[in-house]
Amino acid sequence: MMPRAILPLIFCVLVSARLSAQCLVTISTGFDQEEGLALEEGVPDEDYIVTDPFGVDAVPLTLITDGFPIGPWLANSEESLWIVPNADPDANGPPGQYVYTIEIDLDAPEPELATIVGRWATDNSGTDVIINGNPSGVRAGGFGAWTDFPADAGAGLFVDGFNTIEFIVDNAPPGDNPTGLRVEACIGSPLPQERPLNISTGFNRAANATFGDGEEDLHYTVNGPGTGGEVAATAVPAGNLPDFPPWRPNTIDSRWIGLADPNSVGPAGEYTYKTEVTIPDEIDASLVVFDAGVASDDEIVDVLVNENSIGMTAFGTENLTPFAVGAGRGLFRSGVNAIEFVVNNVGDSPTGLRVDGQLVEGPPPVEQSPNLFSIDTGFDDENGELIGNGLQDDHWVMIGPPGSGLFEFAGIVRDDQWPVAPAGPWVAPTSRARWIGTREISSNGPPGDYTFRILVELPDAVDATEARLVGRWTSDNAGREIRINGISAGAAPDGNFPVLAPMPPDLGLGLFENGVNTVEIIVNNAGDNLNPVGLFVEAAVGTGTIDPSDVSTGISGRGIGPLPAGIDDERYTVLEPDALEARPAVVVGSPDASWAPNSETSQWVGLDGEASDGIAGRYVYALDIVLPAGVNPMRASLAGEWAAASRGIDIALNGESLDVSVGGPGGLVPLPDRFGLGKFLPGLNVFEFTVEADSPTALRVEASLTSVTGPNPLDISTGFAEIAGETLGGGEEDDGYIVSDPFGIGEPAIVLADGEVPGTWAGNTNTSRWIGIVGALAASPGDYSYRTTVALDSEEQANAAFIRGVVAADDILVDVLINEQSTGFQTVSGFVAYTEFPPDFGKGLFLPGDNDIDFVVQNGGEAGNPSGLRVDAVIETGVAPPQREVCDNGIDDDNDGDTDCDDADCAGNVACPTGTPFRRGDTTQDGVLNITDAVKIFGILFLGDPDIPCAEAKDVNNDGDVNITDGIRILGFLFLGQPPPQAPGHENCGLDPDEPGSAGDLGCESDPACE
Repeated sequence: MMPRAILPLIFCVLVSARLSAQCLVTISTGFDQEEGLALEEGVPDEDYIVTDPFGVDAVPLTLITDGFPIGPWLANSEESLWIVPNADPDANGPPGQYVYTIEIDLDAPEPELATIVGRWATDNSGTDVIINGNPSGVRAGGFGAWTDFPADAGAGLFVDGFNTIEFIVDNAPPGDNPTGLRVEACIGSPLPQERPLNISTGFNRAANATFGDGEEDLHYTVNGPGTGGEVAATAVPAGNLPDFPPWRPNTIDSRWIGLADPNSVGPAGEYTYKTEVTIPDEIDASLVVFDAGVASDDEIVDVLVNENSIGMTAFGTENLTPFAVGAGRGLFRSGVNAIEFVVNNVGDSPTGLRVDGQLVEGPPPVEQSPNLFSIDTGFDDENGELIGNGLQDDHWVMIGPPGSGLFEFAGIVRDDQWPVAPAGPWVAPTSRARWIGTREISSNGPPGDYTFRILVELPDAVDATEARLVGRWTSDNAGREIRINGISAGAAPDGNFPVLAPMPPDLGLGLFENGVNTVEIIVNNAGDNLNPVGLFVEAAVGTGTIDPSDVSTGISGRGIGPLPAGIDDERYTVLEPDALEARPAVVVGSPDASWAPNSETSQWVGLDGEASDGIAGRYVYALDIVLPAGVNPMRASLAGEWAAASRGIDIALNGESLDVSVGGPGGLVPLPDRFGLGKFLPGLNVFEFTVEADSPTALRVEASLTSVTGPNPLDISTGFAEIAGETLGGGEEDDGYIVSDPFGIGEPAIVLADGEVPGTWAGNTNTSRWIGIVGALAASPGDYSYRTTVALDSEEQANAAFIRGVVAADDILVDVLINEQSTGFQTVSGFVAYTEFPPDFGKGLFLPGDNDIDFVVQNGGEAGNPSGLRVDAVIETGVAPPQREVCDNGIDDDNDGDTDCDDADCAGNVACPTGTPFRRGDTTQDGVLNITDAVKIFGILFLGDPDIPCAEAKDVNNDGDVNITDGIRILGFLFLGQPPPQAPGHENCGLDPDEPGSAGDLGCESDPACE
């Protein structure tokens, strides 16, 4: 048996082999440092102390692998285990900051060179590692993947003897939820970097180690005043490095060189430090560039490659100035190359040079192809879909800070790990854009300015003098500026990476031209070490504004305005007779003379940009639209006009016919009043316009979504007069609500004027407004209870009653009580966006007569700050809005109650749809979507839990595969306001939209909740 005494050494050797370092002390969690073995699960890790958000110290426990949260957390191993702050089986703890502290005894000959070597993981994010009271700036995030410690993590912060290391872990709100720390690392002395074409000063390339104090640098010579010609440069003794100005400390990779004088003092004048590097034939010398940093005393006045200046200057001894991206390209040749650093010395004083880096073969020139209008990051405009994890965005080029050598197509940052939500602080991808950044894990990059570049083309039909950027963006960290065709537009993302901010009005107006334009966004990556850097843009170059409520054909929903002829209308598709797949509808540029002419507010769309000729038959034009923020689904309707060629025979919303038709294309015909009211769903909605055509075929819609209101005694919306059916004015009392403050004092709620509503709150609409107390913008911390009372006439009405609608609150809604019975409901999005009430919310809690509903709003902080409530809802007492009824063989389209899939049911369809009804995401098959459904997916994937007979229910994003992202999709919807499961959704039983037997069809044998 192996002696236990040498087991820690073996662990260090294993880590060392993986991470190019010599380990001195292990600091892994769940690991017995003395015995060199992993601890048992469920026992204290006495090497660590954890301090919770309330300042209470405890010995953390190793996590027991008995299901959640292991999967999605990384599994425990023989090298390390998760440690958690308490004995909760699911590692739950209150939100806030947790500090895990370990003390080590370091015996190192050069402790200032020691670093943390290894990797770590956290739930939620690791915000810093503090060493002996000094922040290191090292961050981590994500529990499903490791984050490697940077190569210089903690360098210069360790001392000989006892050291204290604190790992700071943030547990995000709301409510108690899993939190923990996982470290698999040691304190070690890093080994020199492997640099085949090394140009570092004071570094012995043959021995792969620095020269000693006072030794000659065999690779550098120096020539200047008083040297008597070209002589060997000398490694300046570390103890003799000047204190003022301080020279940057030596490292294992490079050190200062200078004159033979012990203090490197020399006369005033210019000194030339020269080195030679041999570039082998297998490297393309024409692509070789500097990948290094340089410092000097006093200043570098020039750098020459083979006697050709690269035009670089630098000043200062404290920091290494990086070479510009591409510096030296085209100046090197195969074989021996001479590099000269010209350093000016002011006065009789110390002189010296410090170079740390190498020559590298840079990437070949990047050839970009222009996009049409769009500058979305992470979106494939040709295929109309997001680009996958870890791939590259062929439209965006990323140029790194000077000296980084980064000049390549931007990478797609993974959305299943930190820093992208829900694992980290970055905003989650949308349907139109993703984060782009470096190719490193978590998009890490060195500090400095990064340039993100894209080419965008404007056709001649667009008035380029009116073109501007329209959309939203964010970045990590803050943007420096945006340049259009090389000219600064005077704006940039603000670096608030959890939030997408709208671009300023008229951004870039007057800077665009017809043809190809260059757009560059410069983003600064702050800090002193490698850390995440990225850009998120969802925008286009256009001449209009964004109106998410406008669904008119031929008008861009992205601010481009009327689209040129022959351009795809990105919102509408058309399915031709006998075709298997729909394709984008195209703006018809030459409509028939008998058709109503195109206008600035709507245009004809069809098959092409000319006459839109097609075969005779039925064409289905489809529009997918997500209700804009602030539109309550229960109040939404479509208002406007339409026309069709040859004639429109129906409009369906979410598969249900709305029984409307229109004649020929000669003029636009108004849609019925309150069109589609009660038929909209939260999130994605699908309109289908069926057009009967000979030849040609086309559709014209000039309409927008609107919110319908009216008198309703069961309307419980805030700031709304339910009898008059209209919103109240700012400063008026909302006599439907009484609010009790934290001290128990009740008073009528006050409607907040638009000017009083903070910009971060969801904006007032024509269906509801924010209410609060007098002085709501400086409300005391504590719980506020908003009470409204509704009367129900009968027991039958009360039994059927439930709340349908949405709610927002500042800071957060912590409960809703119905007749003093808690529902436990809380808002997910706080005050920035609505949170929808669950289906049948409150059903069974209502009684005949008066019913009290209390909304309990928690206002945090320690001083007065804004507080308020926003409800947009009604009490439903009848049957829920009609939904598509799934029968044995298809859809009961005519609502005749039969299940024979007869001709009336299948009107307009080639064949009746078949399949097994199910709810997507409802993996527990109990008819309700909640966190247990996500846990079920993780259990099936990682713990061998029994599978379910409906694979499609597990495929939450309907991508044809069941993996960890499906569970994360459920959690994002439940807690972060992200999109719901794909069709048929989680609320109603429905059929898989994928054709049976197709690549996306996973099958569903049965769903008991839908039988």
